[in-house]
Amino acid sequence: MSPRRQTRRPRPQRSRVRASRPPPCGEPLARAVIVSPTVSSASLATPLPPIANGKDHIVSPRTSHTPLSYLLGGHTAPVRESVVLTLDQLMRAPPPPPINLEQSAGTGDMALVGLANIGNTCYMAAALQGLASVDVLATYLLGIEDADLNPYSDTKGQLALALARLLREMHAARGAVSPRAFKREVERWAPHFQGYDQQDAQEFLRFLLDGLATDLARVRYLAHFAVAERDEDALPPHLKACVAWAKYQHRSASAVGDLFAGQLQSTITCLTCGQKSVTFDVFWDLSVPLVVRREPPEPGVARNGVHARPMLAPVALEDCLREFARDEELDPNEWYHCPRCQRRERSSKRLQVHRAPPVLVVHLKRFASLRAKLSVPVDFPVDRLDLSVAATAPVPAAYKLVAVVQHYGSLAMGHYTATVRRAGDRWFKANDSTVMQVDPGNWATDAYVLFYQADPPWPPPPTPPLPPPLA
Repeated sequence: MSPRRQTRRPRPQRSRVRASRPPPCGEPLARAVIVSPTVSSASLATPLPPIANGKDHIVSPRTSHTPLSYLLGGHTAPVRESVVLTLDQLMRAPPPPPINLEQSAGTGDMALVGLANIGNTCYMAAALQGLASVDVLATYLLGIEDADLNPYSDTKGQLALALARLLREMHAARGAVSPRAFKREVERWAPHFQGYDQQDAQEFLRFLLDGLATDLARVRYLAHFAVAERDEDALPPHLKACVAWAKYQHRSASAVGDLFAGQLQSTITCLTCGQKSVTFDVFWDLSVPLVVRREPPEPGVARNGVHARPMLAPVALEDCLREFARDEELDPNEWYHCPRCQRRERSSKRLQVHRAPPVLVVHLKRFASLRAKLSVPVDFPVDRLDLSVAATAPVPAAYKLVAVVQHYGSLAMGHYTATVRRAGDRWFKANDSTVMQVDPGNWATDAYVLFYQADPPWPPPPTPPLPPPLA
C-alpha cells in the first residue's frame, strides 16, 4: 500500500468537544420565543391558523415531533407567527421517544463494498465506511423522502440526498463504487475539501454530521430565547441541563442528532472559595487525550553503541476517558471571574458526559501536537464499553464497537482505512476499493476514530425531579 501525502493536519485544540450549531435558515415559518416565567402562555390554548403554503410544516411530517409540537398538542400544522414558551415549559419539555436500535439492525453487506480512491480520498472513504456501519443511520438514509429534507438548510437537502444515493449504490453493487458524485456535492458546500489533497478523516466526519443534521432537521422555525439569564442561572444543574437540551431540540432536532448528539457538562471551580459554575453544551463526538506512558528500555546497548529508546506503553481507552473527565487547572488568561470573590481567581475545569448518545464517536487525539503523531497503543473493548468513568452518573447502557477508522504512517505521510463490523460479528477491513475479512483486534497502534453503538434496547434518559409549576 503506497502512503498518501497528508497536507491538511488537525490543529491542536484546547477544547475537547465540538459544540453543535443551530442549522442555518432562510425565511423562518415561525419564531418560537422562550421568555421568563412571568410571561403568560395563554396563546398556546388557541390553535394557530395555517399559512398559505400548506406543504411546509413546523416539523418534518414523517419523523417524530419536536418539543414545540408536543406543547401544541402534537400536530404538525404550520405556524403563522410566533409561539411564546415559558421557562417552566422548557423545563418540562417531554423527551423524544426512545430510539429502537433493534429494528434497524443488519443493513446487509453494505460495508463489503469498497470505495474507489479517486485521488487521496482515503480519508473520505474510511469515514463513510464508518458511518455505513451504523445500522440505524444507514437504514434511515436509505429511506429518506423529500418531506424529510429541510428546505431552509444551506444545501437544501442535497448533501443528504447525495449520501443516500451513494449508500444505495453501495447496497446494490457487487464491486467497488466510485464516490466521485458525492465528492462533487461535498465540494460545493465545503471549499476546503476541494481538490485531491489528503485531509483529516475526523474533520471530514464532523463536517458531514453537521451537514446531515442541518439537511434533515425536523425544525421548520427559527427559535429565539428570551429567558432571563439570572432565572436560568438560578436553576439547579439537573434543571439547567433540561433547559439547555430543550433549547437545542428547538433549534436543531434531527434524526442525526437523535443518534449522535450527547450533552456535556462543564464545571468551573474557583480554587480560592470553591464557587462552581455549571454549564451544558451539545457534542457530536468525544475527543479524548492519549495517556502517554513510556516503558523503560531493555538493558544493554543497541547496535552502534546507541541505547534503545523507550517504547510507548499501551493504554486502556477507559484511562483516556478518565483523563478526559479529570479536573484541569486553567491557564491564568482563562481564570474564572468568581461572583463570590468578585475578581478573577485561580480556576479548574472539568468536562463530563451528562447525556450519552445512542451512537458514541470517540476521537483519539493522535495529532494533539503538530510536531509528531502519537503512536500510543490503545486497548479498547469490542463488546462492552462503559462510559460511566467519564459521566456525571452511571450510563445505563453498554456500547459495542461497530467500526474503527485507522491512520497509518506519520504526520507528513499517512493513509486511512476502516475496519467494520457486519452481520454475524464478522469484521472486514475496507482499504479503498479492497475489502477483506480480518480478525478483530489488530488496531491498537493505528486506531484514530471509534464508532460505538449502544446495545439495544436504548433506554430513555431518566426523568429528573421537577418543582411545582410556576404561577
